[in-house]
Amino acid sequence: MKQHRKDYYSIKAISNMTNVSVSVVEYTIMKKNLDVRTTEGRRTISLSEFTEARKGMTVGRNKQEKKEFDFDFERLTEKIFSEGRTMTEFFRESGLSRNRYYSIRSGVVYPTKNEIKILKESL
Repeated sequence: MKQHRKDYYSIKAISNMTNVSVSVVEYTIMKKNLDVRTTEGRRTISLSEFTEARKGMTVGRNKQEKKEFDFDFERLTEKIFSEGRTMTEFFRESGLSRNRYYSIRSGVVYPTKNEIKILKESL
């Protein structure tokens, strides 16, 4: 960890000192337009500028709003199993992918008109 002029350190050194990954340091430099200097072939930034820039930034992604879809998934599941079929067979026959079905069910995405039609016909 070589110190260069006042508090300028290499990106790797800043990453180690602040316990923030290198990619997050790079992202912060880009987003906050921090002053990057090249010293002895290494890109260096000011530690105080970096910590100041990180203060206003949030960690993680914004919480997504759940997409409510009024449909009885439990009844559909019971119907599929009562007919002696598996969920895999249902996905294959309906043309609906397993990932898409569970994304709709958990409220991550809202179904398309065609998917609504497939689900309602399956009941």
